[in-house]
Amino acid sequence: MENKLQKKFLGKSKDIKNLGDQQQDPNYPAEPLIISNPKESNTSRNPCVRFTSATASSAPGEMAIPLPFTDSIENPVSICLPYKSRFLFSLTSRHSNHVLVNYYVTSIKCLKYLNATDTDVKDFHSNLMSWLARYVIPNLFTDTFYPGFGGVFQIVQTLKDNGVEQAQIDNYKAALEEQDNYVDEYVVFIEL
Repeated sequence: MENKLQKKFLGKSKDIKNLGDQQQDPNYPAEPLIISNPKESNTSRNPCVRFTSATASSAPGEMAIPLPFTDSIENPVSICLPYKSRFLFSLTSRHSNHVLVNYYVTSIKCLKYLNATDTDVKDFHSNLMSWLARYVIPNLFTDTFYPGFGGVFQIVQTLKDNGVEQAQIDNYKAALEEQDNYVDEYVVFIEL
């Protein structure tokens, strides 16, 4: 059963089950994020100053932007973002709405500001997609509502539009299918 907060964050969805079905549909119209180049904007502020450590990578495969982490794989309560200040967010608080979207946008702006190579950006996208598939997406179909995970499917669509490998997308789809199987088993158990 949806409450007002869920309706606000889920948008077009009529119910949670329907949301899961839409997300598994490759034609689901999740809008990709549009990120401006920080060097072309009116402000010359360095977006990297927000991070604890953000540097141009010196070695192949080295992450320029650290990934976030949650306090638990299943049933997370908090997320830690690699910011210098205000780095810990409650995932269930309305005040943490879209913190992952903000993290992603800031990360991409920082990489652009640092003139990161295409390989660096691709590696960041790939690592972020793996992290989302492992730690975030499976939690979107539980009974707990996470405003902090708002906009995750926009990030996924943006990653897809920016060349995330098909294997990464398949891992994402497998996570959705696994969660759907879990929900189906739970419903059967309740009906018994």
